[in-house]
Amino acid sequence: MFALKVLFADENAAKEAISSIREAGMEKHADHPDYYAALQKLLQQPLRCSPAVFAEKDVISCEFYGFDVKESAMVEAAFLDVGALEVVVE
Repeated sequence: MFALKVLFADENAAKEAISSIREAGMEKHADHPDYYAALQKLLQQPLRCSPAVFAEKDVISCEFYGFDVKESAMVEAAFLDVGALEVVVE
């Protein structure tokens, strides 16, 4: 299983990103069920954020757990699409 550390400029940016992903998750399309299942798995988790430093700037790091390799790639893409500064998959 993989964990994702997602970096945002601030906590508001993190909340806005989750909100955008939630909206995308509600627009289910039959041709990508795995993608929407991964988004639902993400949205079931609480928002766990802590201060971090990225490119010598103070940012927020949010952590999400329990994704397989395919899910982690899909969730990483979703976060980058909604404005994450960086996504680290571990």
